[in-house]
Amino acid sequence: MSKRILLCDDEIHILRAAEFKFKRAGYEVILAGSGDEALARYQETRPDLVLLDMIMPGMDGFELLKALQALPPPIAPVVFVTAAQDRDMLLRAFDAGVVDYVTKPFLPEERLARVNAQIGLKLARD
Repeated sequence: MSKRILLCDDEIHILRAAEFKFKRAGYEVILAGSGDEALARYQETRPDLVLLDMIMPGMDGFELLKALQALPPPIAPVVFVTAAQDRDMLLRAFDAGVVDYVTKPFLPEERLARVNAQIGLKLARD
């Protein structure tokens, strides 16, 4: 049973902290520091879930999500991580196809619980 997640954030300290927590919880973790890098890593590894910063320089979360949706199905569930508190933007995220979101600053336990829930749903569907 695979538990592979792709973490994409332009802030390296957030990536490293998340990597540590998720590996400790038994996940295989793939890191990407940009949308372009995440797209390449996704195609190489086909993770079970993508945890994606919504607002990044270059290719942002919305653009990356659209690029992932253009790949052959099925695509992994995408959870946005965002500092945005704008409800319209969060609704736009759901309309675009994300399955959940976590707002920064977040409790690591909440982030892990949301990822566990989405991985469980995906594995049950598979």
